[in-house]
Amino acid sequence: AVVSTQSTGNPDGVIVGNYRSSLAARDLNRNYKNPIKDAYPSIWSVKAMIRRMLTEREVVLYCDLHGHSRKMNVFMYGCENKEPALRLQERVFPNMMSRNTSKF
Repeated sequence: AVVSTQSTGNPDGVIVGNYRSSLAARDLNRNYKNPIKDAYPSIWSVKAMIRRMLTEREVVLYCDLHGHSRKMNVFMYGCENKEPALRLQERVFPNMMSRNTSKF
């Protein structure tokens, strides 16, 4: 098993107090699908890293862990899998977390 981490996907925004947007005022949480390299370099780089990893091994899980301005404790958002055979796959990890910690 390989675990790969990144410290923050928004270093330029966080340094000036922006937790959702970059220094250029771009909302990084809404641009994962087709990020433009020059406009969203951190998102583009994460996706490029995942594509490289997929050439060598299966990527089972990608977690974007960050704080929220109004949520307490720990929470997860995820993508909905449209394929019926895989529908429950994205729910396994959050379910495991909720059963193993009172903070979830």
